[in-house]
Amino acid sequence: MASDGAGGQIQRIIGIIALAEALRVPYDHSPIIKIDYHGWDLYVNKEFDLELPKKWDAFLGFPRTIASPSTESRVWNNVFSDQLPDISRWIRNGGQARIVLPYPFLDVFPQYLDKVRPKLWAWYDGTPKPRLEGTDKFQVSIHVRRGELHLWESQRMLPNQYYLSIIRELKKHVPADAEFHIHSEGNVSADKGTEEVFRSEVHSAYMREPSKHLRKNRDHFEDFVKEGCILHINEDIFQTFHRCVSADIFVMSKSSLSHVMGVYSRGIVVYQPFWHSPLPSWCVAPTWHMIMSPKDILPIGPRMIIEKLMPKKSKRWDQLRAACMLRRAQI
Repeated sequence: MASDGAGGQIQRIIGIIALAEALRVPYDHSPIIKIDYHGWDLYVNKEFDLELPKKWDAFLGFPRTIASPSTESRVWNNVFSDQLPDISRWIRNGGQARIVLPYPFLDVFPQYLDKVRPKLWAWYDGTPKPRLEGTDKFQVSIHVRRGELHLWESQRMLPNQYYLSIIRELKKHVPADAEFHIHSEGNVSADKGTEEVFRSEVHSAYMREPSKHLRKNRDHFEDFVKEGCILHINEDIFQTFHRCVSADIFVMSKSSLSHVMGVYSRGIVVYQPFWHSPLPSWCVAPTWHMIMSPKDILPIGPRMIIEKLMPKKSKRWDQLRAACMLRRAQI
């Protein structure tokens, strides 16, 4: 199993489960061995939970299976469509196939991930979960990816104005007393000064500088407070995961963890186009720079050249509006 953050690790596992479903062959689980990123607070303090991989396996309820004895084993680092017959023949002839990355198969055939969701839900429901404090009101959970992305790959972060645009659109269609929960990492600070963040052993390959100066109020979470949202910043990851997948509506970010939470969600999922394909049932939002005002876009204009421009399609809002109406009718 390749090393990555929790989202990337889990995404690979459920992708391989979907691949086994597509090939109609058994799935033998390989547990998570190592997780690189343990959360922003732990990253800054250079503290790591050595039991975190086991906790994720237990939390998601993956089966404890033992691979069938095999005299031969082959490794596929990536799975392309033209390799599927070869993998299938190898397994049916008694060989063991070890899959490192189930891409690009999973991004071409996301419907197979959709097919295994009932199995994933059954495993998930079979293990203890954190108690969620809250009410019986309509719940909207929003994953705002921040944290260590300020140190590298900052172009991956969607601007606050994107999420605020989604929130304002949703408010037109959900109950007036609906709760909006923001899940993120970073600083809740009005201090306009800077802080120095030193490179940690984890992800050192990505952060080449020994340290980096960041603005203390870089995340501007007050934008969401003004919109009436409830903040969950640097919260326990399992609490965050369970609240997001339990919400009536889950709004994703460009993140593997977000993609995984979308798979486990049984509510409406609002997806922003990025390098992993949406499931057929998800609501695809217009590309972020298409739903923001020129005033909001101007300060971040240079980032737009990184994005693959997509035409604005009003039917995407129509799909989201219809999904909201159906969800309200179901509860």
